[in-house]
Formats: sequence, structure tokens, C-alpha cells
Amino acid sequence: MSHATVLRLSLAIFTSITLAACGGSYEADSGFHQDYIPPAETVIVVEVVEVIEVIEVVDNYPIDASTMLYSANIFDSYGTNSEFEDTPLALSPFIDDGLFEVFWDIESYTDYTVDVLINDNPDDLSNAVTISSEYCGEGLACDTYQYQYCAYTADFFVSCETPSGSLQGASINEFMPVFPNTVYLTVRACDANFFHCSSESLPVTME
Repeated sequence: MSHATVLRLSLAIFTSITLAACGGSYEADSGFHQDYIPPAETVIVVEVVEVIEVIEVVDNYPIDASTMLYSANIFDSYGTNSEFEDTPLALSPFIDDGLFEVFWDIESYTDYTVDVLINDNPDDLSNAVTISSEYCGEGLACDTYQYQYCAYTADFFVSCETPSGSLQGASINEFMPVFPNTVYLTVRACDANFFHCSSESLPVTME
């Protein structure tokens, strides 16, 4: 739930005004009349201006200080680590029983939900299949840097063991009209109230 915090700031503006005094005339000892101009007076005027600033916050945190996914990576069936290598990723159900690893790095000022998704379009997650979903945060089973062990089977089923020990999975048969076929594995992180989400998608060839 968001609410607005009002900050009242008082600014003091100092203005100096120089007032010129009116002069007069007097007769000097020499007999000549001279004009007398007294020294000018400087008056400092202080004006106090109140500035009201409204900041929207979410659960006591500014809305721009929300959950941010810094990176998401895969350790695939062939030992390729996408964090350090540009080699195309591939998963095979016939290598190490289809085991692979998904890991991510997140900064979040609140608890957050992280989803592992598979889809055929990295720019549209509306039809994505959710492989796993976990609630993370300080003191929970997963925090800012986390990983999941996952498996891909020959019947086009992908499962992951979440950090809390839950085994979750789903069929990706709809994305496999032919095989091998390239799909996109996406890690998506959303803040506790789903006001802000960030994601990263990686192309993976499913063999």
C-alpha cells in the first residue's frame, strides 16, 4: 500500500536594501554653504518561504527504491555458465538427468517474489509458463543472491527445487512444436506489493 509523505521545508531568503538618506546644507567656518549627506543605511529583510514536497512511499520506502534484478544466469547441461560465457545455452534431458541451475542477484528494500518462467517470446510474458515461484527476503529461505537446482525431462517437463525446499514444475510442451527448439527462460522479481517488477530472459535450446 502506498501513501504520501509531506515534507515541509522553510527557506530563509536574505535581501539587503540600501536606503539613501536625505541631505541638508550647513554653513562652514569659511562662510561657504556645503551640502551634508549622511551615510546610507542598509536594511536586511528576511523572508521565510515554506516549500512543501510530497514523496510517494511504499511500505515506508520511496517508490523508486524498489526491487531491482541485477542479473539472472543459467548453468546449462554442457557446463556453460551464462554469467561468464557467451556460448549459446542448451538443456538436454539425457545429460546428468537433465539437471541445470538457475541463479540471480537482486537488490530489494522489501521482501520480494521471484518467478522462473519459460516462454517463446522474451518481450511478452502473458503466455509464459511458471516453473517455480518463491517469496524471498531478509531472514527467509532466499535473499538477494540465490540459486535453484532444476531439471528438464524428455517429456518436456521442467521442474525446480525452490530455496525453501518446495519442488515445483510445469510442462512446456506447448512451446515445443519441434525439437530441438529455442525458448526463453525468464527470471522475474517483483516487490512485496507487485508495484514494480524487473526481469531478464535468456534464450535456451531445449534438446
